[in-house]
Amino acid sequence: GGALDPRMLALLFASVATSPQRVGVIGGGIAGLSCARRLQALGVEAVVFDTGKHAPGGRSSSRIFSGAPADHAAQYISTPRDEPSAFGLFAEEMVRAGALRLWSDGRVGTLAPGGAFTPAPSDSVRRYIGSDGIGSLAAAMAEGLDVRQDVWVPPSGGLRYDRKGGWIVRTGRDNPDERFDAVVVSHNGKCAERLTSSTPAAEVHALLRAKFGASVGRPREGDAKMTLCSIYSLLFEVDAGVMPDTFDAAHVVPGRSGDGRSAAPELQMLCNNARKYPRADGAPRQKHVWTALSSARFGAAHKFPQEALEGTETEAEVRRLLLSAVERACGLPAGSVSNSVRASKLQLWGAATPLNRWDRDYLWDAPRGIGVCGDWLSSVASRAGTVEAAWTSGYLLAEHMGSRPADSLGIELGRGGGRFWAANDGLAGEGGMAQGAGQAEPELGQWVVDLGGGAVARGGGARGATAGRGGRGTPVPPEGGRGGGDRRRADGRPSVPGTGRDLFLKNLPYAAGE
Repeated sequence: GGALDPRMLALLFASVATSPQRVGVIGGGIAGLSCARRLQALGVEAVVFDTGKHAPGGRSSSRIFSGAPADHAAQYISTPRDEPSAFGLFAEEMVRAGALRLWSDGRVGTLAPGGAFTPAPSDSVRRYIGSDGIGSLAAAMAEGLDVRQDVWVPPSGGLRYDRKGGWIVRTGRDNPDERFDAVVVSHNGKCAERLTSSTPAAEVHALLRAKFGASVGRPREGDAKMTLCSIYSLLFEVDAGVMPDTFDAAHVVPGRSGDGRSAAPELQMLCNNARKYPRADGAPRQKHVWTALSSARFGAAHKFPQEALEGTETEAEVRRLLLSAVERACGLPAGSVSNSVRASKLQLWGAATPLNRWDRDYLWDAPRGIGVCGDWLSSVASRAGTVEAAWTSGYLLAEHMGSRPADSLGIELGRGGGRFWAANDGLAGEGGMAQGAGQAEPELGQWVVDLGGGAVARGGGARGATAGRGGRGTPVPPEGGRGGGDRRRADGRPSVPGTGRDLFLKNLPYAAGE
């Protein structure tokens, strides 16, 4: 009933007045689509720029291969059965919309050396797959949104801050520049790092610095970085009966079988798309398309530019090695699979999954109007690196932009700010699927140095902020390099011995938290 306090009205209208009215979202994966959907629901115009040639979705995309749907990255989505969550409600909404379906009959588990399959407990989780490939989820999320498909925002010059307020996004000489009140970066890796390097958003850029590897050790104090891995995805078609019929999706356990036979350290997961997506008439498929996902260590050892991979000796060698690993993982005779392949498609996900997480759900730099969302941002350890983390990050960022745009969040650096944690801390995965991970110890949380020291980084590009490669031990004087702006770098900190911890991944199939 009663009238609102005038002070409350003033605060309310001030909030509305400062909320962005037009937002550019760079990246059309689950995080970017989630953010754009929520912004649109809040009355904010959102434009999504996505590099996918055919459809958005990023790692949650699929393709038609040999006439049938095939998932070449994320294999399924899972939610805890007895712990209601916003994402769980969203998944059920997508089931009703026909984008997802409950995979209640999926035989999911682990594959031990020699091919012994152990089913995972099925009573604690709900597993979902796409109605027509996992890409059905992204397609449904993109409905009604302004998605600019097959559009690249170049890392150099694609994003420019307007000192009068707002941002300019440039997508090529033939396309007009577009102006936005705010922007959201919803992808990661070196492109995201470079994209923000010539902007005044120093803290955001510091957190988007990325390195690549197959494991996470201890960085020197104050110099933690997002760590990503590279993973190969191999689709291969064989006749029904060539591969085992004992499982539909299996996480490959490293080690040796009882007879001493080496397992398949090259592999992380095997999944039978024919079992996920049967024919509409119910008849069994005579040809089965399988997805083999490599381990992070294998991806790092054989990394190659994805755009130049096709037709190379590297492509042929990687395909040969992965098919051999499939045979060993399943306990099959050498050549039984590789000599039976009718068709195959190899793809490298260069920035596949995060090996560590920043313990905030999103980033928002209020003075400059730039936010970041993604699966590497998670305050909850058990959902780090999952589709749920990506969706939650985008949704919460949009909520923040709509209700508290004047408040920065997630970009607090220094000892009192956020931390990077090994992505497996506090979770074991379904049936121990986080292979070789173990539980990270609390003291492994690493911080990023506070940028308040006043020293400015040299240059732009990937080296232009916070502890670039030009030496970490001393501040760099403000020489006005190419980067400009107010970027600052870290001064040196005592070194912390590395742990050599080996983290095989659990999260490309997005089975974490099960």
